[in-house]
Amino acid sequence: MDRLEWLKNLMVMAAADRKLTDEEMEYLERRARDWNIDGDTYAATLEYACDEEAVLSLPADHGQRLKLLRELIQVMAVDGELAEVEKQLCALAAAHMRVTDEELDSILDSLG
Repeated sequence: MDRLEWLKNLMVMAAADRKLTDEEMEYLERRARDWNIDGDTYAATLEYACDEEAVLSLPADHGQRLKLLRELIQVMAVDGELAEVEKQLCALAAAHMRVTDEELDSILDSLG
């Protein structure tokens, strides 16, 4: 999965509750800068993520899935609020990624 697809996933998670906080925007903008994603591409990706039809794209590799899930949880929590829709999307993503309860607990413990 390339960096743009990764950023798109983070944006979809951040926008799941239909609002983007300053903290979420700062996080996403920092990732875009770190990955050399230009402003026009960033704006188009953000527009996609804010659409009700936006979906997460899951990596094929299990290790990458765990890494993505960890970062999805980070972007969920960056604003200090865990919206119910964000939690539901995260749980659905974890299920589709075939993440075990133990793996999820380990991710949560590492972030705690």
